[in-house]
Amino acid sequence: EPDLKAFVAAHAEHLTQALRQQLAVSGVEARKQEEERYRSRQGEVSTLIAENTLAKLEREIEQLKGQRAQGLLFDEEQKLDEIDRSIEEKRAEIERRTRHYEEVRAQLERERERILRHLLPRRYATSTPAQVFPVTIEVRLPGGAR
Repeated sequence: EPDLKAFVAAHAEHLTQALRQQLAVSGVEARKQEEERYRSRQGEVSTLIAENTLAKLEREIEQLKGQRAQGLLFDEEQKLDEIDRSIEEKRAEIERRTRHYEEVRAQLERERERILRHLLPRRYATSTPAQVFPVTIEVRLPGGAR
């Protein structure tokens, strides 16, 4: 019986070490995957910021400015006011989208920090050692001792 207890304790210690090593390896891999995922998301947001939506709005503003400049010769004042309002609306839209993208970027950074600094370390750690319980099997055959 003392040999069994020593064996179970040694096996539990070995199992705990193996488990912690595997958790450490898995944790490093999970962190790499999360980092890559967040880099990809940040890239998507950056692409959205630089993408055609903002460039398109800028082009529309330039077109409206061109129309306004031509309008000085040919159009009435009401049409010029409408073009000015449209230019201001488009500038406001650019500002709103830029702010939104920056908020999304900041939220992604906060979420990245939460995942990498709090969630993953807890997920890939063990606070208690492995437990090993001996199991006994009793085999009974028919026609045993009479």
